Amino acid sequence: MIQSTLSNSENDTKMLQIMRLIWFGILSSHFVLAFLAFKIVEPSEVVRNPINPQLFFGLGLIAIIASFVIPSLLKKSLKLPLDQMTVEILFTPFIFSLALNEACAIMGFLTKVHTNNDQISSALFLISLIVYLSRFPTESKLKSEVEVMKNMKAK
Repeated sequence: MIQSTLSNSENDTKMLQIMRLIWFGILSSHFVLAFLAFKIVEPSEVVRNPINPQLFFGLGLIAIIASFVIPSLLKKSLKLPLDQMTVEILFTPFIFSLALNEACAIMGFLTKVHTNNDQISSALFLISLIVYLSRFPTESKLKSEVEVMKNMKAK
């Protein structure tokens, strides 16, 4: 771990700001994808091998489930002493959860472009957005996650 001249609370505040910036950036990409899918991109008219839209829906759901499972596995695999457990260790699992959540929105985009199925693409965008909004990083969420990790480590 890199030694910092900032105190833990200053580091935590900086990390929270960075996490929020990334969160807002990826949130904006959700809206860009939805706008492109429903307003700009023309659906494919000539489809040689039609793709079943339920395939995209299934892949989107798998991505959402993975966005919960993989970050929790990453957190459990950390092997740090209790005194080094700060908000910084939540950064990588947080990015993984956002990336996998974004994969669901991308499946919504692909559904609209390749199959022109508004119902499934809208459902994927909506599921992704709801899960994404629930992941807004707050100081209390991050500190409680660190405390949970410390308690797991202490046992």
